[in-house]
Amino acid sequence: MRPGRTRSRLITETEMIWHLLPLMGMALFVGIVFCWRPWLQFRRHGTWGIVLFRSRSQGLRDASVLVAFTLLLGQAIVAASSPQSLSVPDVDQPAREIWQAGGAVVLFGGLGLLVAAQLQLAVLRKTGLHEYVRVRRRGWPPR
Repeated sequence: MRPGRTRSRLITETEMIWHLLPLMGMALFVGIVFCWRPWLQFRRHGTWGIVLFRSRSQGLRDASVLVAFTLLLGQAIVAASSPQSLSVPDVDQPAREIWQAGGAVVLFGGLGLLVAAQLQLAVLRKTGLHEYVRVRRRGWPPR
């Protein structure tokens, strides 16, 4: 321990990982949505596939998408840079660890579902939306 530093001011490696986890998750989220999927769309179809601000009637919706991404990214940056501003001081250590682990499971589970949905969208486009709707109307898959 360095002179002049107390034990309470030191951040352990595990605590640092928990503070950086939202930022890593948002970086993956933005990378999937704005980098990987448009690249895959461009490679397959010749267009980037990002359709924002192309319709006058949907301007508010498109702006709210960008605001939501910005707010989520800002919250992740604040959580990584100054975690004490977002932490709840009344929670004891075992409960905090349970909430952190649960949040990590939800974060990476959601990212996995996002990737699965993006890949399923490619299959849906390949087979054709009309074929999918026709099959669904016949009752497949069985409910």
